[in-house]
Amino acid sequence: LADVLVRFLPTDAGDAMLDGVPLERYEPDDLRRIVGLVEQRPHLFDTTLAENLRIGRRSASDAELAEVLERAGLAPWLAGLPDGLSAEVGAMGTRLSGGQRQRVAVARALLADFPILVLDEPAEHLDPVAADAMTADLLAVTERRSTLLITHRLTGLERVDEIMVLE
Repeated sequence: LADVLVRFLPTDAGDAMLDGVPLERYEPDDLRRIVGLVEQRPHLFDTTLAENLRIGRRSASDAELAEVLERAGLAPWLAGLPDGLSAEVGAMGTRLSGGQRQRVAVARALLADFPILVLDEPAEHLDPVAADAMTADLLAVTERRSTLLITHRLTGLERVDEIMVLE
């Protein structure tokens, strides 16, 4: 579903529409400026934290990067990094925990300011307590935008407007 919404995959059946317009009518790059996807295993590049975030918006200042990391729940972690925003994250973010990688990807998406945000299993590989905390944090920081949260976990979803169960 997530890959269909950003046109990484075509629809097999039925219609996928945005504002009443079939997704196939959108150029893929145009659609990806509207719909942001934070994947289950987000891709981070073997460079600094700042450069990974600036993929969301190249012109972002260091202050804006720190602010978006705070919104994603990473301010204490950032404060503890000796190199701060210049910290290297490693290939595919190997120097970060799974939760940190996910939150960096969410921060990058928030920085890009997508009108629609798709979060695909953001808490999948976390223990139940951490997963519930991350879900609550993500729902809080995405309150003012259309957000599709794809999850197998039903706990912590009291704040969502609608729950759809797919089989």
